[in-house]
Amino acid sequence: MKSLKLRKILSLVLITVLAVFALSLTSCGQDGSVWHSGEAAPTAAEGKIGDFYLETDTLDVWEYKADGWVVISNIKGATGETGAAGADGEDGADGEKGDTGATGATGATGEKGDPGEKGDKGDKGDTGATGAAGESVTAPEIIVDFLDLTAKRVAVMDYYFSYAKLTGYSGTSIASITVWAEADGSLYIGTAKVADVVAATKGGTELSATTEKYTVVEGKNTIELTLSVGSDETIVLGGQGSVGLLFVSGLNLGEDNGTSYAYADGQMHKTPLAADATGMNRTLVFSAEFENGESGETAPVVEGAADWFTNIGSLSGVAAHACPFPYKNIYDLYSGKTLTKIGIPVKSVAAVDANQTFTLQIFDYTTKTVNKQVTVTLPVDQLGSSTTVNKWVYVDLTPYEITLGETESIAFGKSGDTVTWGYGKLNTNKFAFINCGGVIANATFDNSSYTPDTSSINSIVFDVYYAVPAFDFEEHLVELAKKEAAAVEEVKKNPLKYALMEAGIQYISIMGDSISTFNGYNNSTANNTTCGSNGTYYYLNSRPDVNTVDCTWWYESAASAGLDILVNNSYSGDQLFSGGKGLERCVQLHANTGALNGTNPDIIAVFFGTNDLGRDCSVSEFTTLYEQMLQKMTEKYESSDIFVFTLLPTADPQSTKERTEAFNEAIRSLAAKYNCNVVDLYADSGFTFENCGEYTLAADSQNIHPNAAGMDLIRDCFLKALEEKYVDYAN
Repeated sequence: MKSLKLRKILSLVLITVLAVFALSLTSCGQDGSVWHSGEAAPTAAEGKIGDFYLETDTLDVWEYKADGWVVISNIKGATGETGAAGADGEDGADGEKGDTGATGATGATGEKGDPGEKGDKGDKGDTGATGAAGESVTAPEIIVDFLDLTAKRVAVMDYYFSYAKLTGYSGTSIASITVWAEADGSLYIGTAKVADVVAATKGGTELSATTEKYTVVEGKNTIELTLSVGSDETIVLGGQGSVGLLFVSGLNLGEDNGTSYAYADGQMHKTPLAADATGMNRTLVFSAEFENGESGETAPVVEGAADWFTNIGSLSGVAAHACPFPYKNIYDLYSGKTLTKIGIPVKSVAAVDANQTFTLQIFDYTTKTVNKQVTVTLPVDQLGSSTTVNKWVYVDLTPYEITLGETESIAFGKSGDTVTWGYGKLNTNKFAFINCGGVIANATFDNSSYTPDTSSINSIVFDVYYAVPAFDFEEHLVELAKKEAAAVEEVKKNPLKYALMEAGIQYISIMGDSISTFNGYNNSTANNTTCGSNGTYYYLNSRPDVNTVDCTWWYESAASAGLDILVNNSYSGDQLFSGGKGLERCVQLHANTGALNGTNPDIIAVFFGTNDLGRDCSVSEFTTLYEQMLQKMTEKYESSDIFVFTLLPTADPQSTKERTEAFNEAIRSLAAKYNCNVVDLYADSGFTFENCGEYTLAADSQNIHPNAAGMDLIRDCFLKALEEKYVDYAN
């Protein structure tokens, strides 16, 4: 509206100016002149001499002269002062919406708001179609700090498969290991069995492993080594005296599907790590190069080779063959291998020529029969100039095409050979080879009791090389995955076992009386030293129908569920009432010695109270004592799942139906109070006062001790309770 008013005012001013200008021209005597106007400059056709033209866009004034249009003036005045604002006019109608303008620059990021409340878990969606493979990318290295290894060993468990119990390093040969060290110093590297690693981790103890010391410098180190990892082993780093190694924080291990494991701070973690006490998720920065050469050395060489000839002996003329059985009774070191080279300590030869030979025999160590015999010639260029050699000689075995079967090994040296071997004292625990004494057919193959003998000369030491095929790590992982898949499918056949494995539940302990004993198990100190004097009712071959441990309810239950028995602290005749040991034993269900020292049970089975029921203990006294037991047990083993069993009907005169039901009601009530699970044998097992004689030992007049059929009823009732607790049938 303001713009329209302004235009009207300007038009009036312009008309006035033009009128004045016209009058001035008239006064000059130029009568008959014609005014023209337009937005552009005038053209010749628009006028004649004496005419005028106003160019409205510039306000230039033109005059038509003899030579055409000429600008003679400009009527635009100086800009005036801004006038007072007029009153606002009425709003006009809205115009049509214009096109969207270009996006403006992004503004500064605002402050992060407080996290919202966690929403309810949504329903599981359908599995989507497999997407196309993406491009390979390199994940960024997130360097955080160094992990102190001086007081612990860390087992490197990436590519761990949970059911087949294998790692990506199992069954491989490592040629080099690359680590980042915190400072100059030493690092211990070796291998350990996966089962031992898991046991040590579960028990919260340091892993015991054999390692070798390597020198490292601050920063990146590539350590060349020969590290053969057994089919059930993984790599171990660290130990007393080791420098710190670099670790990363917040490393994304991918979606947890039950097969992803990482190691940090000496502890195993199945899922990506939650923040620890320092607020960091720790995973070692580590890489390994796998051996893929043409050949590799089989056994560690005994140190001090030069000393082997100090006390030198001879096998020449000896009827016995030297059997290459390494120390610690490993017969199959070369089984399935193609031999490529052998290194032997030669004392002397008959002559320095190509006629110097020795005998290699291939034999089956299970049948103790020789399957093949090969005559091997020594290389002349390694013998020197004298028949007294006294040095290592290496022979290429490739031309002899010696491939050993799965149950075969080798022996060398026999009467008639032109070579005299050197051998000496065996004073090391590393690999060496024992003179069996006697011919192969009569040789003693069980050398498990052999110990190094430093007082006599009885050992042969030599090196054997064999072919190693090119190693494809990806193919190795595929094979491991196949084994893992097969193991998973097998374990899935038992839903309870599968559920417990998925939940990481491994150990069970039993708290009981005579019904839960078996000699050598309930009084074993293997994992808990308090069980040494525990009384036992069931013995090997002493109770008809329950004559072996695998007839007991607890042993069968553990086997069916895939659980390991940690401690059976059952005691024949024990009770809570009147000086019983129940209140002591209820907190002695963890491992306090051995490799599992410090391990607590994941599940505790409490089948206890039968002796209190059959004696003078009142219901109120039993209730008080049973509650004390559960209180102590739940405080001591707060992360364990406790299953309490109700008591069975018997023919014991003291254990009347009314009294038995009162005891069992106390057990159920206290189980609810202390959040324990109930195995209701009284209601669900099938035992009754009328049939208890069918399910107990014939010699037991009071029908207290179950026979095999009774043990099966207890087992089935317990397994049902475990399934109800752990197996989700809805999925």
